[in-house]
Formats: sequence, C-alpha cells, structure tokens
Amino acid sequence: MEITVTGLSKRFGGQWLFKNLNHHFKSPGGWAITGPNGSGKTTLLHILSAMSQPSDGQVEYKLNGKIIDHDLVYRHLWLAAPYMELLEELTLKELFHFHFQLKPLQKGYTINQIVDRCQLSASLNKPVGKFSSGMKQRVKLAMGIFSDLPLILLDEPTSNLDQNGFDWYMEEVSKLADTRLIIISSNQPKEYGFCKHSLPLGNVIG
Repeated sequence: MEITVTGLSKRFGGQWLFKNLNHHFKSPGGWAITGPNGSGKTTLLHILSAMSQPSDGQVEYKLNGKIIDHDLVYRHLWLAAPYMELLEELTLKELFHFHFQLKPLQKGYTINQIVDRCQLSASLNKPVGKFSSGMKQRVKLAMGIFSDLPLILLDEPTSNLDQNGFDWYMEEVSKLADTRLIIISSNQPKEYGFCKHSLPLGNVIG
C-alpha cells in the first residue's frame, strides 16, 4: 500500500490546521503522525482514511502499483480510535463474526483464537456494551490487527489501556509493521516506539 499526499490542506472556519502538506507513506512500515494538540493529527488520519475531505490538495492510494478509487479505499483499511462506536448489543463473539464477514480474517486464525490472543476468552458471550473502556479499546484494536488488510490507522491507540493491555498492544502491533502500512496519530512516544518513520505536524503551514 502507498499513500501520496500532495498540497494537502485543511481549514476549519478561518483557521488552518495544516497547509501544503506533501508526503509519501509506503508499506511495509510504521509511521507516526506527531504534534501538539490542535495540530491536526486526528484530522489528517481521517483524511487518509477517506472519511473526511481536505480543504485543498490530493490523496492518492495505490495497492500493488494500481490506483485505488477513493470510494473503495474503505475496503483496504481499518481505523481504530477511542471515540469509535461498537455494536454494543452484540456479544464479543457475535461482533467478531459480524466484523470478519466485512473484513478478511488473517489466514491461520479462528474467532476463538483471536479472542484468546486478546485475553478476552472469559467475555466471549458477554454483550460488548458491558465491557470496560479498556476492553472495548482492545476489541477495536483487535478488529484491525487480525484483519488481513494492507492499511491500519490508529488514533491514540493505548487510550484506556492498562499496563497489561499496553503490553499486549505493543506485542501485536509491532509485528504488523513488517508486512503492512501502519499509521499512528499520537503525541505519546510510547505508543509509536516501534515506528521507524514520523511526520510531525505543527510546522507545515505556509
């Protein structure tokens, strides 16, 4: 997966978050989008996910050298974020079955094996709405980690995770950078310590 942004700009009202941003993301590898609060990290991640449109500029996606239509980009990515909503009336087992009907499951895994890897076996048949915030965050991350997708986008991925959850995240996500494009929006270095590349915001307004 490759993403090329050219002259990318985003404005809210009369204020520019970033302007004339040019960058090239290429897999495999981990990238960290860094910068202070208000610099546009989450906004840029939403633009890269094709969930939001820039005020100006272009985003081009390529997979195996072929351009991907913007309307089809969603098929090739997963975005996990603390504010992301889950189908909380479903049990964890039902939620994973539903998700992996929409996104391809990594070869060699079953739903039960994924639940075991997430350390959530005791909650397999529990409604997700009764999960703690940390458990929900682990579920959101797992839905991307164990999907066979070329692009994983993570916004503040360790929010609500305890130390055990953080250790689980680092173990699982650091492996992905060997085969996929991982882009993390964060101002917490511990969340993206495995990333070899970074894109700092806050100094791209021209």
